[in-house]
Amino acid sequence: MKIIKRTKNTKFLYFFNKNSSKKKPYKNFLKEQKIHDLIKLTSEEFKTVLKKREFFHFNLQNSVHKRNKKYYLVKIMKHGYSDKKKYIHPILSSKVFLLAKCESSRNFVNYTQVKKNELNKSLLLIKDIKNLKSSILKKYKKSLSYIDNNTKIKMGVSITKLKILKKVKLYD
Repeated sequence: MKIIKRTKNTKFLYFFNKNSSKKKPYKNFLKEQKIHDLIKLTSEEFKTVLKKREFFHFNLQNSVHKRNKKYYLVKIMKHGYSDKKKYIHPILSSKVFLLAKCESSRNFVNYTQVKKNELNKSLLLIKDIKNLKSSILKKYKKSLSYIDNNTKIKMGVSITKLKILKKVKLYD
């Protein structure tokens, strides 16, 4: 199956706090913070992750997550949007970041290969494959609106095991 790029080449990150927004050059931000990338989480996922130490995170098809690399987990304030012509960046919270380390990562995993342990320790405590599929479809409803649901399901998932290291506050 063809690899689908979920985002365009990101040049900037857009953060929101209180009544102001900040635009940061993406690559500079990663370099300054000494992290490999950001992992953007929905409000529900972020609320859950605050209570966890280790968990599994699911994405559609593949991810850039690499073992032993560090990532900031950040809450999405306003979701982005993508169609074949236009990409609108998500607005991210600048209140709290969580520094996490990638313990393992698997890409292009068929739903039949997802382990029960991975489901039980997922962010949203997904109990079965049916719920995982629903969660993936909901997560990518806007950002990949030009792809039908059956195709999204056929693409499989990526599974990343993350360990929270600490909370980080960058902006006031």
